Amino acid sequence: MPVVPVAPVVPVVPVAPVGPVAPVVPVAPVVPVVPVVPVVPVSPVSPVTPVVPVGPEFPVILVGPVGKVNGGIGGNVGPMRLGSNALADKDSSGFKPSE
Repeated sequence: MPVVPVAPVVPVVPVAPVGPVAPVVPVAPVVPVVPVVPVVPVSPVSPVTPVVPVGPEFPVILVGPVGKVNGGIGGNVGPMRLGSNALADKDSSGFKPSE
């Protein structure tokens, strides 16, 4: 396939002369740095007082069995102990939740 002829290039306009650069002002001399004063020693940290012991927690009140929840698990979903109903354990083994 033949190459298409290139159109003539438009003449470039002359660049305007650059104006003279203003002289750079001299930089003022840097003042000397003041000597650093020594750091005052840090006083020793006072000992931390012992933490007051936390009192015993009150027993947690057990929640009774919850009925069937919409779309949830059927049957009793209340307090559980080792996979079985806590109230059933109380009746059959003498286990008391308040102990």
